Amino acid sequence: MNPARQRQADALRKAASDKARRTRQAAEDGLRQVIKSGKPVTFAAVARAANVSQHYLHRQPDLADHIKHLRAAQCAGTIKIPQQPEGHDEPTTIAVLRLLLRDERAKHRDETAELLLRIRELEEKFAAAHAEIQRLGAADDSTPSPSNTDPGPGSA
Repeated sequence: MNPARQRQADALRKAASDKARRTRQAAEDGLRQVIKSGKPVTFAAVARAANVSQHYLHRQPDLADHIKHLRAAQCAGTIKIPQQPEGHDEPTTIAVLRLLLRDERAKHRDETAELLLRIRELEEKFAAAHAEIQRLGAADDSTPSPSNTDPGPGSA
């Protein structure tokens, strides 16, 4: 390739790379904007805020997964994304992650409490079964066995 064409190709590659970087940054900024607004996180809302196509968002696996996760969490009511005032110091992503972590901890606490209750129930059943086994064993020891009381045939 001649030097002029090489420079032209390099310039086109750089322009494409810059455009891809700017589009990606716009999509991430759009997601943050939607989260900050407290509105439902959807592909359409993020695309509108970022001025990119929904198709673009769906082709970015990490962004698409993040949007789907936030949308599902909002729909399930497991998180309520807070509206943050302008100039808020904590980045929105961190605020959302804090909410998710708080919810997971609460869920873990509930599951742990349920498991501890189940363990106590099983321990009580085990203790009752153990006591019954001991009672039955003690009853067998106090009842004379047939070999001890019956001399059997041929004795007398």
